[in-house]
Amino acid sequence: MRTYLCLGILLLFLTSCDDGDIIFTSFDFDDQDLKVCGDAENKVFYKIKNDNIFESISLSTDQLATIEEGFISTEIGEITFSLSGENNKLVYRTFDDAVTTDYFCNNIPPSTPRVQQEYKSVGGTVIIITQETASDDIDGDDILNTLEGMATEQDTDGDGIFDYLDIDDDGDNVPTSEELKKLATDPVNADGYKDSDEDGIADYLDDDDDNDGVITRWEVTELNTNPATNYNPTTDQPYYLDKTASIQYEGAESLINTIKKSFSSLIRIQDLKLKNQGGDAEEISFESYTLGTFVSNNLEVTYPLEEEEPTEGEETN
Repeated sequence: MRTYLCLGILLLFLTSCDDGDIIFTSFDFDDQDLKVCGDAENKVFYKIKNDNIFESISLSTDQLATIEEGFISTEIGEITFSLSGENNKLVYRTFDDAVTTDYFCNNIPPSTPRVQQEYKSVGGTVIIITQETASDDIDGDDILNTLEGMATEQDTDGDGIFDYLDIDDDGDNVPTSEELKKLATDPVNADGYKDSDEDGIADYLDDDDDNDGVITRWEVTELNTNPATNYNPTTDQPYYLDKTASIQYEGAESLINTIKKSFSSLIRIQDLKLKNQGGDAEEISFESYTLGTFVSNNLEVTYPLEEEEPTEGEETN
């Protein structure tokens, strides 16, 4: 990162406090987590450092309307806006004591610690690049994406949801994660997956797990909501694994296919200019300054995704 200081000092500078102490800083917050406070309309992203000196750097903005709290964006791509006015600014501060999250997360900042030095942005463009956080198991069913045919867009049950996004790959109303090997005594197929009827087809891909002629989805209700009804009290086995059972829940609704995703957003400021709010009002310039990467909460996504209705005058294929 190339940095230019108006005073001719690269990256580092010295300033004096009211009590005569000398403050030394490099704007280096790389080891600090980027946190956020605020709501969907007004947010403050901040980093705190309480090592050699007590300092913080924060970005406040009203440019990030989000679908729910804890996110910058759930859209892959780039967001840009200018640092201007009181609602969109970057501020660097030093304090006379340790600073906590209360300083940024309360509607009214606490009276302590006291600000000793403050540099506020007088120019710059914020660039936020968001991408989906990589995962080897997107649907969280304990089978890797690659083994669920991610490359070939495999869809075992033909429900329009690829297996690597499907919590129930075979559509039998038993989640894939519940059809994997649990006990050492569980029979398995050649690939090492649980195969209750030993027909060579793993249970999580088999529409009739016990091979009794009644498909599995007719032998279970929604497993996650009422599991007690799925067990034969006589044999202490699930009906869908009990060849002696003659029960059918024909027409049971399918499991709701909801999985969790997270997103990471890199925040960078181009052509940043900061001005000292006291003293001789010196300016500090950065050609490019990286504030950090913000990782979102988990977002629940239900597949298949609902198609947006075309707006008036928009043609559909």
